[in-house]
Amino acid sequence: MRPPVTIDAAQTTTINAIESEMFIINLLTSISTLRIKNVTPGLLYVFVLKQNSAGGNTVNWGSGVLNATAPNPRPHSTTVQTLVGNSDGTLWANLPGTWS
Repeated sequence: MRPPVTIDAAQTTTINAIESEMFIINLLTSISTLRIKNVTPGLLYVFVLKQNSAGGNTVNWGSGVLNATAPNPRPHSTTVQTLVGNSDGTLWANLPGTWS
């Protein structure tokens, strides 16, 4: 397994799934467009969404991610979502995300 990749959120955020299987996203702002490219079919991907001190940031997972959990809106909260890559390049939630 490759080391996790940490990303600071931007309104348009692009993730290259070839870089890692785990992405830690610091929600400094809401993500209105999330692009995920180079998805490997059958591979599990973990997304850790960390709210900033203000909280309330959202993620628009987009049409390429199915059944993902919205991030916990509380300040300094963490949401973990595991997704599995599909052969058409989409990601599907294999379990509901968790909030802490």
